[in-house]
Amino acid sequence: MPLIVTAVLAIHSAPLSAEQQCLKRAWAAKDAQSYDAAIQAADSCIHRFANAAKHKEEELRNLPLLGTGSLAPADRSRALTQGILNDVAAACVVKGESAEALAQNHASDAALKEDFKKVAIGAYEAALAYKHARVLDPGPPETFWSPCEAAADHLQDLTGEDRSKLCR
Repeated sequence: MPLIVTAVLAIHSAPLSAEQQCLKRAWAAKDAQSYDAAIQAADSCIHRFANAAKHKEEELRNLPLLGTGSLAPADRSRALTQGILNDVAAACVVKGESAEALAQNHASDAALKEDFKKVAIGAYEAALAYKHARVLDPGPPETFWSPCEAAADHLQDLTGEDRSKLCR
């Protein structure tokens, strides 16, 4: 499991592609370790675009899931047309990772640490709803990752529950 977490963290520390400015701000703030600002920007994306993302996920529910990693040209194009879905799902992961970082930063305050852990869990649980989302990591090499799978990995670590089946 630590290898998976390391891989997920490595993926999320790389510059990633986003359509919405709020997600770009969230990633930039997270990369700058301004975790409160990252959560605020991620929340902005989630609140503004969640309904559109849920609608897009519903449209895709009968289609097979795209893979992760390097995608064939047709799958790459399909993934990129899901912009709002991808951005909202990624915003959930950015929010969760930022809340986890804040929990670690406040390890000496048990109540505050627990509050941030709850925020992280809620964000990751929200990301599980977007199993069709694929986020572009422009690389090189260019690859795509699943916010649902990343969230399931984080939830496994935080709660001990395997939620990965929700991403298939």
